[in-house]
This record gives sequence, structure tokens and C-alpha cells, in this order.
Amino acid sequence: MSDSPRTFAGAPLEPDPIDLAIGARLRVQRHHLGLTLQAVAAAADCSHQQLQRYEQGRNRITVSALARLAAALAIPVAALIGDDEAAAYVPAALIQPGALELLAAYAALERADDRALLLRLVNALSRDEPAWPR
Repeated sequence: MSDSPRTFAGAPLEPDPIDLAIGARLRVQRHHLGLTLQAVAAAADCSHQQLQRYEQGRNRITVSALARLAAALAIPVAALIGDDEAAAYVPAALIQPGALELLAAYAALERADDRALLLRLVNALSRDEPAWPR
């Protein structure tokens, strides 16, 4: 298994969905613990640039690196791999900048109608339609 980006005839290939899912799980757990790329990378004996490439699914991760990262994040390797059907699905959207912050803000809303309003706004923005009825 190579740590270098996959290419075909010199052109980069799209990241593998498995690599994207593992990367998203790494990033979600790192953010959940409030750790920086540098802190986790140091604990896992890799560079923060390499960890960032793992999180983005740009580089495949070796089993030994996966074990070191799981230990640095205090979770079992299986949690990063996805040992059941539900855990195997991690939307690639979670690795988008701002996604975790938006999710945290949504979860912090106490009133159900506020959550519904925020969801309506985001849905309207994603469809490029007016957010509010006229």
C-alpha cells in the first residue's frame, strides 16, 4: 500500500471512497477531541501535512499509520475503518471546510423550530432559491 497519491498516466485519480471515509472519521474524531493537526501528527509520528492528506483522502493510509493514528485519537482502529454498515458510511460532506462547525451550531440550538428554520435556510441556499417566502 502506498502513501503517495494515486495516478494514472501522470494524472491524479479521484480519491477512493474508503480513503475519504477513513479520512473523514479521522478529522471528525480529531475535532471532537479539540486537537490540532500538529498534535495528532506528532503523537502518531507523521507530519501534519501527511495527516492532512489522509484526512482529505488524497493519500492511502498504511495499516501501521492507521494503528498509530487510532492510538493518538484514543479510539479503536475499527472505529476508523467502519466495522458495520452504519459506521461504514461517513458523508464526504463532513470533510468540507465549515461542515463540523455548522453541525456543532445546529446541535447547540435548543429549540426544534430554530433547528427547522436553519435547515430550511441551508436547503434553500443549496438549491439557489430564495431562503424566505415573499
